[in-house]
Amino acid sequence: MCTLLSPAKAGPDLALWGLHLAMALSYAKIGREGDALRHWDEADRAARALGEDYVHSWLIFGRAMVDAYMIIIQADLMHSGYAIQQAARVDLDKMPSATRRSFHASETARAHHMRDEPLATVPLLSKANRESPDTFGFSLFARSAVPDLVEGGRCRGPSRRRTARLGTRTRSLTTPRFEL
Repeated sequence: MCTLLSPAKAGPDLALWGLHLAMALSYAKIGREGDALRHWDEADRAARALGEDYVHSWLIFGRAMVDAYMIIIQADLMHSGYAIQQAARVDLDKMPSATRRSFHASETARAHHMRDEPLATVPLLSKANRESPDTFGFSLFARSAVPDLVEGGRCRGPSRRRTARLGTRTRSLTTPRFEL
C-alpha cells in the first residue's frame, strides 16, 4: 500500500488525500464515472476528517475544494443538472484562492451553458472574470462560450453587451500579436 496516502495519517498529512481529486477529475474527463466518484469519495472522507474550516495552505485542499470539484466532475460526465445542484451547495467564498474561485464559477457557467441557459451562464462568467481576470481570460470554456453567446444570438440587450465586454477580455489575453 502507498504510505503517502495511508488512511492512518492525520492532520495536514491527510490533505495529501487531495490527490484523489486529481484522479477523480482525470477519470471524469474520460467518462469513467465509477472510478471518478470512488476517488472523489476518498477525498471527501479526508476533507470530513480534517473538518469544515480546514484549508491546506498550499494545496488549498479542504471541504470547499472537494465540494467544488464535484461541479467539474459532474460537468465532465455530462451531468449538467447534477453539476448545477452541487454548485448551489458550494460556498466559493470559503476558498482562499481567487484563481480557484474564478475557475469554479466558470465551471458552473459551463454546466448552465450545456443546458442552453445563457441568462445563468453570463452572470457566472462575469463573476469568474471579477474573481480573477487572468484565470478567466485563459479559460478554454470562456474563450469558446463568449463568442458562441454573442455571435450565436443567444444573448440580447444588456446581457449581450455584457457578454461582448467579456469577449474583449478573453481576446486581449489570448490573441497572439504579430509584428510584420
